[in-house]
Amino acid sequence: MQENLQRLTSSDPPFIKQLSKRPGQKEVRFMQLFGGDQPLELVEPSSESNNPVPVDLEERISKLEAEVASMKAILDQLL
Repeated sequence: MQENLQRLTSSDPPFIKQLSKRPGQKEVRFMQLFGGDQPLELVEPSSESNNPVPVDLEERISKLEAEVASMKAILDQLL
């Protein structure tokens, strides 16, 4: 598989190009170039982008935190 990827990146013109790794990512990623160069912003979101956390997610996290605190209190009583 690596040989095929190398062949696709080194052909003239190249069919794919290797993208840089994102934080916490271990796999190498590639982008196809059949439609010409695509803006990397569409493929690779900027680490500086300020994506707001959905309100629903914040509510769920708050409920989970309260539940964990309750379970810790019960566990402390049992021990």
